[in-house]
Amino acid sequence: MSVQDILKAVGSIEKPVFFAGSHKNSGKTTAMMALVEALRGEGRLCSLFTTGRDGESTDAIFGNEKPRVRVEAGELFVTSSRGLSGMRPAVIRWTAETAAGGMDRLGIFRAHESGCVEMHGPRDAAGVWRIIHSLEHLAPQRPLLVDGSLDRWAALGRCEAGVVLVIGAHSFGTPAKAASFLSQRLNAMGLPVESNIQFDLGASFSGEEEIRGLTVLFRGAATEELLGAIFEREPQMVVVPSPMHLFVSEGFFSRHQDKLGLLGSPHILGIAVNLFHVRDKAPGEYAKALRAVAGEIPLADFLLCE
Repeated sequence: MSVQDILKAVGSIEKPVFFAGSHKNSGKTTAMMALVEALRGEGRLCSLFTTGRDGESTDAIFGNEKPRVRVEAGELFVTSSRGLSGMRPAVIRWTAETAAGGMDRLGIFRAHESGCVEMHGPRDAAGVWRIIHSLEHLAPQRPLLVDGSLDRWAALGRCEAGVVLVIGAHSFGTPAKAASFLSQRLNAMGLPVESNIQFDLGASFSGEEEIRGLTVLFRGAATEELLGAIFEREPQMVVVPSPMHLFVSEGFFSRHQDKLGLLGSPHILGIAVNLFHVRDKAPGEYAKALRAVAGEIPLADFLLCE
């Protein structure tokens, strides 16, 4: 399978497409921009958005060089005035949202010319979806690509979206560990969707809640320790917002799979694997191991164009 398989899936879906990474610096922006360029090659303009901050020249935390976000004339994108990098696009509207980590108002812009921008996203999931709905209204036929995580996709539940999983092979150490991670994520995405929530635990659990026989929602990081404590209170089911909220071993998952659910489940369009940093460490073995897990889901390397 190749980049073209994922391109076909992304280009045909009438939903926003999120790029969800295995780790920070996994290659989300690189994969997204590779698909954007391929779509442009087919004569299609895109709408671009982020749930955080992308397109900056260097990473704010680690200081490494970051891939740039380039927009073409006529395309819609979202950022604050600080992210325009000297460009002078048309302001379609200023939103009610402010950028995460600051107070700058976010706007929806239409580019007059091609150029690089630094995209900024809103503070919370509600803001993410308000902006997505605005972009869908302004350009309903265009592919809408979102550089961002599954956590924000699922925070409101039942909001439909496509997702491209981006696997940074260098973060795992061995092909087997990378394949194990992918297997867990795909299994988690197959959990049942449950909307009939009877008790909302929020993001914490005291152990005093009366939840026996109830379907409960846990919004925090679902570790084995926390889920184990919750299961001791004998709920009917524990629902988490997204597969990316689960931090458990394969064994734990297998034992409790029948009592786990999701608020919403994304449509998996493909898997983008970043083999660049393991190019001297048998990248073919990583690709082979990941393909064995992916099955019929399209998988491609956007950096080496495998």
